[in-house]
Amino acid sequence: MKALEEYGIGRPSTYASIISTLQDREYVEMDARRFFPTDIGKIVNRFLTDHFNRYVDYGFTAAMEDELDAVSRGEEQWITPLEKFWKPFIDQVENIEKNVTREQVALARELGKDAAPASR
Repeated sequence: MKALEEYGIGRPSTYASIISTLQDREYVEMDARRFFPTDIGKIVNRFLTDHFNRYVDYGFTAAMEDELDAVSRGEEQWITPLEKFWKPFIDQVENIEKNVTREQVALARELGKDAAPASR
């Protein structure tokens, strides 16, 4: 939450729903008032940072919020940020759907096989 506040992302009223979503989807567990990622949380995080880095970047999110605030104030038409976001995003989604398997996302491998066998 501290990072979100530092980048001006969200508002205190939205933080509870963010935390609730992370816990409901079992991406994190809480222990001693600290969040710890679950295995599924690590997989989702790795997938998003590997394939959607631009969209999970604090700067992108902060800039998008500023743009949406401008729309809500009537200073910008809603179609502009939508077009800027949607076309590259859907192209990226389609590319990933074609080129990335579930096994790659989960970094699946056969049990008992060493991913990097030692040279002898």
